[in-house]
Amino acid sequence: MRDPTREDMAEFLVPHVCSVVEEAHEIEIAMYWFAMYWHGGQSSNLYEVLSTSPYNPGPMGRLEGESDTVHTLYEALEAEYGGRADISVRRGPDDGEPDGSLDPIRWGALT
Repeated sequence: MRDPTREDMAEFLVPHVCSVVEEAHEIEIAMYWFAMYWHGGQSSNLYEVLSTSPYNPGPMGRLEGESDTVHTLYEALEAEYGGRADISVRRGPDDGEPDGSLDPIRWGALT
């Protein structure tokens, strides 16, 4: 796993988008999620990307809720910098229990 800087990732992603001006926000979002899931601690470049990102998804934000473009860019970052592509990565919390209900303790109803 490499530890790219913001500049490295942005330079890598520019050819993957049609219009840099229109897609700049989605590039930031993809870099945020990649940094969140792959950083190596506070001394890593990816942690710096995460902590200085202008994007703030909020406490319930999830990669799964982002646009198709963000997913494509994220996957490109994973393929380039993330190591093995055959590893299934769990991204964010589950929506609920297997039967579709929400666990009230996990979601704060009983705390």
